[in-house]
Amino acid sequence: MELNEIKKALYKQSPSAHFQKVTKSGLLYEACIRVDTDPNIAPKIQIIYFLIPFEEIGDATFEENEPAKLLIRYII
Repeated sequence: MELNEIKKALYKQSPSAHFQKVTKSGLLYEACIRVDTDPNIAPKIQIIYFLIPFEEIGDATFEENEPAKLLIRYII
């Protein structure tokens, strides 16, 4: 999937991003979106990763689960 298709899917499906771990680069989250190719075949799942750099955290609070559409700018 291209980046624009991923962004559209995140807004349309509205999945949650789940916290995975802290790395030296920042906070890592992941979310799953459905990739609908053919209605007669079971949908495929694509995992999207988000990396939030420490420099951009500021005063924000990041919970264990966040709406994935709010993390779009951090897609890796």
